[in-house]
Amino acid sequence: MKDDASRRTDTLTRIAEVLGPMYGSERLAPFLYAHLRMRAPRTVVELGTGVGVSSFWMAKALEDNGHGHLWTIDSFDALRDPVELRALRDLLGACGLTDVVGADAPALLREVAERLGLSSRMSIIPSRLNLDQDGHFARYDFSSKTLDFVFSDFLHGPDHIERILGHFLPRMSDAAAILIDSVASEVASYLAVERFVADLNSGRTPPSLSRGWLPGDHDAVSARTYRLLHLRDQTGGPQRTTTWIDIEPRRPWPSDAALGDHLPR
Repeated sequence: MKDDASRRTDTLTRIAEVLGPMYGSERLAPFLYAHLRMRAPRTVVELGTGVGVSSFWMAKALEDNGHGHLWTIDSFDALRDPVELRALRDLLGACGLTDVVGADAPALLREVAERLGLSSRMSIIPSRLNLDQDGHFARYDFSSKTLDFVFSDFLHGPDHIERILGHFLPRMSDAAAILIDSVASEVASYLAVERFVADLNSGRTPPSLSRGWLPGDHDAVSARTYRLLHLRDQTGGPQRTTTWIDIEPRRPWPSDAALGDHLPR
């Protein structure tokens, strides 16, 4: 007979299989789990909860690490219709969660988090994200914290990427990552993020990116190196891409690399 931990892992796997295809996260969510297990972040922010697949997998990584908290934000507009909410309950029932009865999407997902033993690792925040509002993210509990990992599965046009980076780059820790879904699925977005990262690594911060920054933000951002990688799920459709910006202090080698005995004398 399986113990509670094994049953919860089975349920999490089933959630990825059943709910994951709704937003293309059935393989991305386990990737995020593995990545956060290795990175061991303490502060994680997700823009766009959807139906919670990636959220639960990231919270599970934090739970297995023994530290860290996830704040996940969504308006949940797509689940306000009672028909859509009932359909989500039915899908959760197919995952073995037959008795979740939340009256709305945030309550329903909080019930799932409780059943998975993850409620202490995640905060589900119903809120309409407004990237055009300077200081928008100051309203959230994580606003005073240094962030280790941001995953955005929200909007991914060139202007949206600019605003996401503008809001979060000054708030990231010295060893951090920002992942934005579907950027490489659109040429304009792909070219925009390539240009932004090239400018940052050249010590140039586009004025449009730094709108609303505080004194000292420019120095903090320019003191880092940004490595860009576009991940593609080769088994999925054209939207199955995730752009990964890795952030480290500016130095000629990785921050945790040992000097060893092989450097030229």
